[in-house]
Amino acid sequence: MEWKADWGLRARMAITMLLLGLLYIVFIAALSLTDIGMSGIVVVMGLFMVGQFFFSDKLALRSMGAREVDRGSTPNSTGRSSASASRPTSPNPPSPWRTRRCPTPSPPGGPRRTRPSV
Repeated sequence: MEWKADWGLRARMAITMLLLGLLYIVFIAALSLTDIGMSGIVVVMGLFMVGQFFFSDKLALRSMGAREVDRGSTPNSTGRSSASASRPTSPNPPSPWRTRRCPTPSPPGGPRRTRPSV
C-alpha cells in the first residue's frame, strides 16, 4: 500500500516544532535574566525536556477531551480493536483493554486515506 505525502500535516508539525523551539528560547532568555547561572539554566531546561517527553501524550489526550473506556462502556470500539488485532501482522492490544476515546468523531480535516496504486 502506498501513501501520498500529507503536506498539511508536515506543515503543522513544522510549525509546532518551531513554536516549541521559540518557547524554549523565551524560557532560556527569562532564566538568563535571573542570577542562576549557566548550569542552572541547563538543569531547568533539562527538566522541561524530560517533562515534555513523559507528559506530552497525556496533555494531548486531555486537550482533546479523551477519556479512558472499558469493554462494557463502548463495546463497538473494543470490538474493532480486537478485530484489527486478529490480523497476523498487527500487534495485540494491551491486556487490561485500556482504550482512550475522543469525543470528536475524527481529527480536524478527517482521516487521510488514499487508494493503493495499481
